[in-house]
Amino acid sequence: MVRLGVTLVAVLLFLSGTHPLVGTPRTFEDDAARAVWTWRTSGAAERWRDGFLPLGGLSSAPPEVLRKVRRDEEFGWKVAGPLPATPADGQVRWDDGTTRRVPVIGAREAMLEQSPWEDGDSGLPDEQSYHMTGATFTTMRLRTLRGMATVPAWRLRFSDLPGTIDQVAVDWDAVGRVGDLVGGMCAGVGMSGEGVAELQEPLGNRVVLNAGSGLPVLCLRMPEGC
Repeated sequence: MVRLGVTLVAVLLFLSGTHPLVGTPRTFEDDAARAVWTWRTSGAAERWRDGFLPLGGLSSAPPEVLRKVRRDEEFGWKVAGPLPATPADGQVRWDDGTTRRVPVIGAREAMLEQSPWEDGDSGLPDEQSYHMTGATFTTMRLRTLRGMATVPAWRLRFSDLPGTIDQVAVDWDAVGRVGDLVGGMCAGVGMSGEGVAELQEPLGNRVVLNAGSGLPVLCLRMPEGC
C-alpha cells in the first residue's frame, strides 16, 4: 500500500478539434488513462529517461551577493562591458562518466535569468540597476534526475555587486521540456486531499503522473525541465 497525495482536477481535453459532449461527466479514471496514454506515445517518457532534468537551482552566488540582490530585487540588470562570444555548444558530464553535448545561451541571456524584468532593466536608471562588466564561460555542478553532473555555465561579473554569479548556460528551450511533449491538457482548479493507492507490485522506478496535467508529480521540483 502506498499513500499518495492526490490532486482532484477538472480537465478539459481538446483532441483533433473535437470537444467532449456537453454534460458528459469525466471521471478521474478517464483522466488517468489519458495521461498514461499521452505519456507513453508523445516521446515524454523517453525525454524523462534520458535524465537531463535539473533538480537543483540553476544559479549560484556568494551569500553577500544574494543578500544585496534580494534587498534590491526590483533593480534592473544592464550590460556595461564587452562580452565573449557564445560557444556553439557545451558538454554535460555526469559523475558516472557519461557525457552529452547541449546547446547553450549567451552571457546576456544568462544575466537576464537573474532579472524580474523581461528586457533586463525596464528602463530603470543606472542607480537602480546592476551593471555586468564581463563574463567567463565555465562549468558548475548541477543535480539532475540522473545524479550530479558538471554542466556549462557563465560566471557573471558586476561593478556593483560584491561577488560573481554563476548561471547554468544550458538552453532549455532548445533541449526541450517534458511539458511541450505532453501538451493537450488544460488542468482546472480543484482541491487536494490524501488517498491510498494499492499497487500490485512495488513502485520501483515507475513515474507517478498527475492525472490533470499529464506531467510527473516530480515536475513540481523541476520547472525548467518540465
